[in-house]
Amino acid sequence: MNRKVSTLVLGIFIMSSVFALGITPARTTLDFKPNLTKQIPFSIINSEKENLTLSISIQGDLKDYISIPTSKLLVSSSEESKHSSYNLTLPEQLGPGLHTADITITQTSEKNGTISATIAVTTQLHIYAPYPEKTANAKLYIYDDNPKNIKFTTLIVNTGKPDITSAKVNIEIYNKLNKKIDTFNTESTDIPSGQIKELTYNWQADISSSKYTAKATITYDNKTLNLTETFNAGIGEDNDTDGYRASDGDCNDNDSIIYPNATEIPYNGIDEDCSGQDLIDVDNDGHNFTIDCDDNDISLYLNLTGYADKDNDTWTFGNATTFCTNTTLPLGYITTQNKEDINDNDSTVYPGAIKATNTPIQTSNKKRQSSTKKETSPNISNNIPVLKITNTKNKITPTNTTTYEKTNNTNQNNITTEYNPLEKSATLILNNSFFNTLPTLEPTQHNLINLITLISINYPETQEKSSLSD
Repeated sequence: MNRKVSTLVLGIFIMSSVFALGITPARTTLDFKPNLTKQIPFSIINSEKENLTLSISIQGDLKDYISIPTSKLLVSSSEESKHSSYNLTLPEQLGPGLHTADITITQTSEKNGTISATIAVTTQLHIYAPYPEKTANAKLYIYDDNPKNIKFTTLIVNTGKPDITSAKVNIEIYNKLNKKIDTFNTESTDIPSGQIKELTYNWQADISSSKYTAKATITYDNKTLNLTETFNAGIGEDNDTDGYRASDGDCNDNDSIIYPNATEIPYNGIDEDCSGQDLIDVDNDGHNFTIDCDDNDISLYLNLTGYADKDNDTWTFGNATTFCTNTTLPLGYITTQNKEDINDNDSTVYPGAIKATNTPIQTSNKKRQSSTKKETSPNISNNIPVLKITNTKNKITPTNTTTYEKTNNTNQNNITTEYNPLEKSATLILNNSFFNTLPTLEPTQHNLINLITLISINYPETQEKSSLSD
């Protein structure tokens, strides 16, 4: 039986097999009591029935509280054992925790004036002084002689003055890959001060044959202790020693990185977790990595081409830009390229936009002598299309030149210009028969001109409209 229990043995150190010497008990354990006085016996075992001369020495933090009647012991060949003792006198106070002393018996053999062998045996003294607060020590023992039924035993010692009202053990089992494969708890128990309690759990190990690690957490009255031990358990073949057999769902029992619930490495074509396929959609957005432009963000999966239209005039600027997005382009981009916008920060500037001249207007101070007379505009570049208005009695007539004719009258009336973006035409509405001063028409938006200007005009009979084609 592979029993993982620390067994106290006789402390024997032999430099030669010629002699055999023993001592009992191997250890004496006492609870601390102030001013305790006690005689503690021990026996020397003379298994070879030799005449022995022995020396006694003391080491440890308790040595100042121990006395021996003599530092030499004589053992005759007729004595199979020699009884002796040492005296213990404890002080009024002793610090909390474990205190120890080693009482060592040494034999030195001489032959022809030469030391030929040395034998030393030790008996130990342990004294526990309780802590003022709740304190415990513990040891985990694992019995694994039956690989399918593992027994876990935890010894807990209350080394504090107060009683422990509730103590229990949680044990987690890990395989060679440090993966937790099971966890369980013992029952709870109380432990009076200075006493030892044993908590046991029998675990049915229906696992692959391998070495495992038990991590025990002892909880007592909101305090914890942690212990770790290794053991062997399980039956059946586990070729890659990953803790899983083929019967456990290991889809490749010859590769230790492949087993149920292993960490999956995406896109490598290997099914590490034995789920049936490689991981190809990390963000689980329904788009695998071959088409997903960002497989770590569920909101990004599609490459879209966009053209800059920052001024939102439907005219684009620059070359195409590709964005990893969903089905929507970022603000300031559209899907269709529409010529080249030379200024994408001004919505009134784009190819084919209506332009207005700032050329000064020639005005006349003379009163019109004839209703058919025209005042000509100054020379303006033929490259700039503008509007010229002439007056023939009750009619306003548009032409294709670049300035507006003007006359002087005292009446103030309204003029309105309208722009149709589909027909690309402008309409001038006049409310009186004669006009005096008409300022240069300047459009303020590419698809809408609505400019109201107060001018001097006298045309009471009818309302006339004049249109300008693009």
